[in-house]
Amino acid sequence: MKREIVMLSLMGGLMLGLWGCGSSGTALPSEPVAEVGSENASAYATEEILPEVWYTADDLLEMWDAGILSKEKVVEMAEAGQMNDATCREMISYIEQEERYAAIIELIRTSDEGWSVDDLVELYYAGVIWRDEVMEMAEAGEFSEEISKDFLFRIGWDEESIAQFANNLYGGNSVGNVDVAGLLTTHVVEFKDYDGYELRETIQLSPIFTEDDIEIAYALWGALGNDTSSFPSEESLYNTSYLLREMRDSFGCNELEYIIGTYALENLTDGFPITSDNPRSYQGALSTKQVSAFDEEHDSNASHFINVRSVSVVMYLDGATYYGEGNSTILSKAKMYSDTWGPCTFIIALPNGSTPNLPDGYRYDKTLILSTGMYFTDEYDPITLKYYTKEVE
Repeated sequence: MKREIVMLSLMGGLMLGLWGCGSSGTALPSEPVAEVGSENASAYATEEILPEVWYTADDLLEMWDAGILSKEKVVEMAEAGQMNDATCREMISYIEQEERYAAIIELIRTSDEGWSVDDLVELYYAGVIWRDEVMEMAEAGEFSEEISKDFLFRIGWDEESIAQFANNLYGGNSVGNVDVAGLLTTHVVEFKDYDGYELRETIQLSPIFTEDDIEIAYALWGALGNDTSSFPSEESLYNTSYLLREMRDSFGCNELEYIIGTYALENLTDGFPITSDNPRSYQGALSTKQVSAFDEEHDSNASHFINVRSVSVVMYLDGATYYGEGNSTILSKAKMYSDTWGPCTFIIALPNGSTPNLPDGYRYDKTLILSTGMYFTDEYDPITLKYYTKEVE
């Protein structure tokens, strides 16, 4: 009986009617259309003037995920002319569907039967719950190991990955408590953006973990509040970047090394707060200082690899996002709706391998790393990394 309730509710969510927006009777402007050749300029399809604050569906979704939005607020913003009718209806429909799904999940949790594999799979493919959320529920003991493994099989995990997950979650080769403070180094940079906003950037970085240290890397990832199953697989990392695959397939770099960390931003500007009505976007990144190939103290190849042949995985509120094939290592693409953002966690994967000419491989501890705030200035000392050792732990 419970299964029928779930399926009917899901279908009801998909057939949900649209909320009426802009109820003040004032016609809202049409969606802005970007002018060709001007990245920041926008214009209406009509001759109306663009409002000072204009929200897209993506903006509203980020605010909803951050917990600072409601249906009533969406309608209020629409009536103020800060979005068009279509965006308002889309967002209200989404919020009502989210509320409906939340009620379904609560019904399952409070029922005598509890969770079934069918419930999890249906909600997963409906986009209601993420795999990492399911793993968090498993860790919290909401259902059995058998259901967890069956769920992973149903969504396409192979048997080896399922076995590894089960070992980590249910007492296999998991590592004990990790001294997070002892493993992470903190780097704080204050900088001014192009509009004059003063920002403080806080980056925490682990030592470099080789494949021999993977259990420590898993343990640190979990200690930072992540599900072990969200640690990226080698396949997912190689699929993100052809440059990383090229290192493996053409240059003998068949090993990966990892850096784990956190990233946070804070607005320090007097008199200019960042709010939902005045959001700001920033990209956090690591970028190495280029060094000469004749510099024996530093590794010019490793410096280049961090910039263009790495893959980073950033954990946002709605799950993991992979970045690769860029000119720097992305730590976040933050959209701030308040004076603080983060911290988010991230993993950086780097290619390595040994050859007759390089028996010790490339040395990422012989690079000079610049953070976002340091990128356009020589005022700050570059960040240097160390490889993990038992002494570091």
